[in-house]
Amino acid sequence: DETRLQVEEIIALTPGLTLAELGRQLAEQHGVAFWSSFLSAAYDWRSGLRLGELAVAFGAAVILHLQTIDWALLQEDMRLREAAEAEAKEAAAAEAARQRASEASSLAAEASAKRGEAEKVGAAAASESAGIVSTAESAAQAELRAAKERAAAAEAEASREAAGVEREAKERVDAASGTLSAAKATSRALENGISERETARAATQKEYDGTFILRFQKRGQLKDEVSRLKKEIKEEAKKLEKADKAVEQASTAFDKQKAYADKQQQVASKLRADAAAAGEKSLAAATKKADSAVADAKKQAAAAVKAAEGKAKALLKEADSLQAKADKLR
Repeated sequence: DETRLQVEEIIALTPGLTLAELGRQLAEQHGVAFWSSFLSAAYDWRSGLRLGELAVAFGAAVILHLQTIDWALLQEDMRLREAAEAEAKEAAAAEAARQRASEASSLAAEASAKRGEAEKVGAAAASESAGIVSTAESAAQAELRAAKERAAAAEAEASREAAGVEREAKERVDAASGTLSAAKATSRALENGISERETARAATQKEYDGTFILRFQKRGQLKDEVSRLKKEIKEEAKKLEKADKAVEQASTAFDKQKAYADKQQQVASKLRADAAAAGEKSLAAATKKADSAVADAKKQAAAAVKAAEGKAKALLKEADSLQAKADKLR
């Protein structure tokens, strides 16, 4: 439409204008690219124009245009155009290279960030794993300490109870032993007294037998002494008999208390043994529970590490892919 307006303007200002002149003026204004527009405009201007006439007019317009061209200027213009095109291509290439370098740098930075994230994932997993195991081990040790304390308290209580049993039995044995010792001492004292009196009686009797028969007073005194000693010996013998029975009874009582003490010693030993066995059983159960808890914690920690390794591996794979793209762009 713009070309048609220009053609109409040229025709109006130039009476007797030929087709060739019209084409030349259009070429001067718009260059070779608009010669096709000239053909269309010329055809519209002279609608009765035949194809051959149109071709002749077009050829004439081309010839007229070529006659007006400054070929040195055209060559300089072409050189400048080529230089501008080369410079534009070089600038475009530099811009493309800059963009590729920027993209490569961005990809490399992203790859580095992925590697850093992978390292953080691994470190976090290691820390978490260590924390899980450490917490479980601390709890297990606390449970074991509590179990040991409970076992020690139970054994101490059993020991106190056993000591009470032993003490009560010992007191009974000591009492029986004291009674027996006292009875034996009494018996020995009586035996010694009887022995001393027997000796004195024999000596007095011997002196009596050796005293002259007419010494009535002396013999009477000795006879009375012998009678007194015999009477005392008889009385002491009765006391000794009772004392021996007391010794026998005390001995029987002592043996009974000794047997009771032996039995109570077995009771005390059983109290201690049962407490020790219960403590060992409780400690074994606590140890088993603690070991199981630690083992479960280690499994959980291993699972966390494995999951982190998988995530880190995926991140490193992404990082390698990004780095490879960056290397291709460089």
